[in-house]
Amino acid sequence: MPVIRVNKDFPPEHETWQPLSDELRNRWCLALKRFPPIFLGVTSMGLTAAEISMNGYTDSGDWIEIGKEFDAAGFTHEEITALNEAVRSDARANPFGSDEPDDYVSNSLITVSGTNTGRRMIRLRASDWLGWLERVRAGEDATAVATELLAPHWGEPADVVHV
Repeated sequence: MPVIRVNKDFPPEHETWQPLSDELRNRWCLALKRFPPIFLGVTSMGLTAAEISMNGYTDSGDWIEIGKEFDAAGFTHEEITALNEAVRSDARANPFGSDEPDDYVSNSLITVSGTNTGRRMIRLRASDWLGWLERVRAGEDATAVATELLAPHWGEPADVVHV
């Protein structure tokens, strides 16, 4: 499958999973399949999920970009899954909540892609969550730390990617 890029300004290093090993690439894809970084449309999302199920990975540029970003920051695929679960444990961050537009509350630690509730995805930036990673590795509860870090930022404008 060819590289799918919503962001047309991807640097060349985000067009391939190299230098990550095939094993790491596959683990990142499975983690990101559960928490996709961007909504590509129903058909493309289904094709991407099927590609990961069949081949173990996808060459979607958005998956490559976030996988490599978090890997370079020192996260494992298990830790990005735990972080996504912890952030989404607060209903205000849930992009799949009710159809009421007021249910979603912006937070400057979260990038939002998509403009309507049913297609809104959230994406985290590795650099914003290094403190979370350090504290969780030291034994603190992942959800409690995410809740604490998010708390002062609710209602602050989030970065928004319109797709």
